[in-house]
Amino acid sequence: QDLLIVQRDSLVASEHRALAGLFAASVAHDINNVLMVARGNAELLAEPVAGLETKQRAADAMRRAFVELAALSQRLMTLGRENLYGTLSERDLVAVLERAVKLASRHERVRRCTVTTKFGANVMLPMDEVLIDRMLLNLILNAADATRGAGRIAVRLASDAEAAYIEVHDNGPGIPDDEKDAIFEAFYTSKPNGLGLGLVSVKVCADAHHGSVEVFRSDLGGAAFRVRLSRVAKES
Repeated sequence: QDLLIVQRDSLVASEHRALAGLFAASVAHDINNVLMVARGNAELLAEPVAGLETKQRAADAMRRAFVELAALSQRLMTLGRENLYGTLSERDLVAVLERAVKLASRHERVRRCTVTTKFGANVMLPMDEVLIDRMLLNLILNAADATRGAGRIAVRLASDAEAAYIEVHDNGPGIPDDEKDAIFEAFYTSKPNGLGLGLVSVKVCADAHHGSVEVFRSDLGGAAFRVRLSRVAKES
């Protein structure tokens, strides 16, 4: 009996270390994404023909990027703890999404895309803002890559009494049916230089909010990712 307990505890510890390693790789991947946003805005600030209003928006985006970087760095420091996720606090999801879309739209892989939003009324729910930002940035970057950086991306929000549903649509080629499950696995990628960690971050976000993520054919013609976030706080 004692041996079984030791073996069980060893397996649990190994699983936690594996999860922590995957989480660290995912956070590092997202830090790189945010750095690209910051770099793009720094280049815009240095552009001599850019107007004052444009530079002010770039400066605001850079400040937000630095806040994101600080939060992501803090996440790397929590990997030895039992809970790898942050605390969920009641926030307006619409305000968080609007800010995240603005941040993502300044990424060099998204700049030439047409990004539209449809959010509707405010939606309050317990959330981790850093994870929401990471999730949306990754989905928008995926959509931009699918359209070769020059397509249409639509970010939509719907809700009911139990959950909020965030959707990111594109007019790219879509996801083949035989890849719809594999794309959420760590290190799986169809991109020549991809790491296969972007959708891992999306799944981490959904799991942390007691939700789920699915992919289907968009009415724009390409892929649509739907992330379900619970509106009811639950015990960890």
